[in-house]
Amino acid sequence: MVEPPILKGITPKPIFQIAWSVDDVDAAVGRWAKAFGVGPFYVLRNVQFKTTSYRGRPFKFDHSAAFAQWGAFQIELMQQHGDYPSMLRDVCPAGETKVVSYSWFVDDLDAETQRMNDLGFETAYAGLGVDFDLRESWFDTRHILGAMVEVYQENPIARIACQKIADEAAKWDGKRPLRSFEELQSS
Repeated sequence: MVEPPILKGITPKPIFQIAWSVDDVDAAVGRWAKAFGVGPFYVLRNVQFKTTSYRGRPFKFDHSAAFAQWGAFQIELMQQHGDYPSMLRDVCPAGETKVVSYSWFVDDLDAETQRMNDLGFETAYAGLGVDFDLRESWFDTRHILGAMVEVYQENPIARIACQKIADEAAKWDGKRPLRSFEELQSS
């Protein structure tokens, strides 16, 4: 696999994922499959978290997300359920579609949080997911990138899922562009 570029000064690791906020994840998957030949997408509906905070305060982040591989990048299409303040809404008003984040993995999310904060990027969101115990933080880099940066703590189960998504994309026949994440986990 071709390694994505590194943005010198902001990212210490290659960007592996670009995420878009969309109004309807199912419709967005259909558009991506038709317009770009991207697929299959694996969807998690109403993603569950153990903890979440937005701008330092606890909040409930209810969304669905679909993942596919597009060349060197994983694509994430995120649909927020409800119109309430969040890191997605900071970038993209309800009813619009925009790039909302660029992502990479790090070995030490606490150290990366300190580094990003020291660079002047406020922590907009922090969460611990139920699936894979995946820790993530979003940093407000809109004034430089026009979107946020989402950083994941290295996690072997998440890395395996990313590789499976890439493997499935490499052999995709164009059929069934939308699939459940459970189908990916059972492959």
